Amino acid sequence: MTIDEAISHALEVAERYERMEDSHDDKLKEECLQCAADHRQLAEWLTELQELELQIGAPRLGSIEEYHYELARCKTAFWSCNKRCMDAEEQYRRKADELRKAQEQIAEYKRLLKAAVEDITFILSYACSDEEMCCEECPTVDHACNKWRYADEALKLIGGSENG
Repeated sequence: MTIDEAISHALEVAERYERMEDSHDDKLKEECLQCAADHRQLAEWLTELQELELQIGAPRLGSIEEYHYELARCKTAFWSCNKRCMDAEEQYRRKADELRKAQEQIAEYKRLLKAAVEDITFILSYACSDEEMCCEECPTVDHACNKWRYADEALKLIGGSENG
């Protein structure tokens, strides 16, 4: 049944029950008038629904089967969209975990690099005689500056300073 057919049917039933008001039974007369009023109200609601569908550009559904088909199609689209959102959220969580692990690794590498700079500087403080290890600005022939030549670069990389 289409919405137009439903409106027409409700109006026909309302008119039929309104004609039955000529009945001599007051209780039956009252029931017929109530039923007629209910069917007129139903016809009004269906007409309003039809007008709203036209206003919002909703697809015209010719039958209840088409309505069920459209409803199923909308549910499928919703679940498909919902699944894509859930998949994207899962990917985001995995990427966030990977990033957190990478940040932890970087922090550990920085800690180890800083320790290496401190160890090399400590070692050089006792014997700085290797030209390859010592800084290029060493003022003495025996390389007594006690500074590893890559210390500044390493400390800059980890965000530290020569003193810290």
